[in-house]
Amino acid sequence: MKAPTAPSTPFFRILFVMGFLSLVFFVPLYLVVRGENVHQAELYKSLTGPGKKEFGVLTEKTNLEKLGRTVHLYTYLVSDEFGKKHEVTEEVDEQTHLRLRVGDTVNVRCKTWTSLGKRRLIARILGNKAPTPNFHFMEILFLNGIAYSLLIIGIGTYYRIFKAAEE
Repeated sequence: MKAPTAPSTPFFRILFVMGFLSLVFFVPLYLVVRGENVHQAELYKSLTGPGKKEFGVLTEKTNLEKLGRTVHLYTYLVSDEFGKKHEVTEEVDEQTHLRLRVGDTVNVRCKTWTSLGKRRLIARILGNKAPTPNFHFMEILFLNGIAYSLLIIGIGTYYRIFKAAEE
């Protein structure tokens, strides 16, 4: 006589739970990062138009090698509307780099906004043509997480339809 065994959880149910839990994890993160990226892109676009100018003092210059080209990074201090000093690091193009020296005063446009409950300041040196920073890599990371979740759910569906009938 065979001893009774405890009922086991079918494999497809485990896959469904893993897939849906990871989907619940990745979708909100993707939506938050996507919303922040869109808002940040709008803010940077508004900095290129006409508006109030501020003065910043260049405090540091760094050259980095990135994909076979030299990237010029400048750090400068700029104050917000409350007088608090903020340190901003920005990539500048070659033409702007030639006219900047550490210790110089530069014209910048700044915006202050609240991101995820924290006050932040973005600024842009006038005349800078270098690309603006973004966090698209985070969007891609979370999209890959969503694709992973859907793949697990798809494998669970396959097991449910074809393999569960054999067991």
